Amino acid sequence: MRSTSNRHAGCLTLFAIPFAAIGLLMLGLTAWTVADWWRMRSWVEVPARLLEARLEEHHDDDGTSYRAIARYEYDYQGKQYQGNRVGIDSTGDNIGSFHQRTVDELRSALAQNAPVPCYVNPNSADEALLDRTLRFEKLAFYLLFAAVFGGFGGTMLVCGGYATRQAHQRERLQATHPDRPWMWRDDWKVGMIQSSNKLQAVAAIGFATLW
Repeated sequence: MRSTSNRHAGCLTLFAIPFAAIGLLMLGLTAWTVADWWRMRSWVEVPARLLEARLEEHHDDDGTSYRAIARYEYDYQGKQYQGNRVGIDSTGDNIGSFHQRTVDELRSALAQNAPVPCYVNPNSADEALLDRTLRFEKLAFYLLFAAVFGGFGGTMLVCGGYATRQAHQRERLQATHPDRPWMWRDDWKVGMIQSSNKLQAVAAIGFATLW
């Protein structure tokens, strides 16, 4: 039968995994965004004709998020294409005023029937976008999530692994000295009794602080 400490360590590890996964996910999104931006630096600029430009709003308990929506046509090497990608990251958010500012500029160009710059992938002409600016404020948001959730989850995983090793060591000592319980723990050897609820306390405090 598993010891109480061993079970606590296992629970702590299970508790930490989702936080560590979120941290890794946000770190991956950051790397993916930067890699996309680097790849698009060599794309060819051509004029595009706007067909639609609007701001999409999404309301929920966390507030209102925005997303720039556009449709446009462009010619590349004698062929006509249609696109709808606006920025590097096509998801909506409420970080800064990128979406509102972009839609205002696109609406102004659409009202004047003026062309806008469009960046086309020379290796796949049906892939294009209107703005290849790297949004540092969104990268900072991703990295903040990666640091907070990943740091918390990683710390808890390390604590869980340490607690598991300690529990296994204690079980070995119990098997070696079944009739001498004072030999099972280092603190007991010197006449001290330390709390066995440290892991739960650390996890609870960390979760409360993060929440």
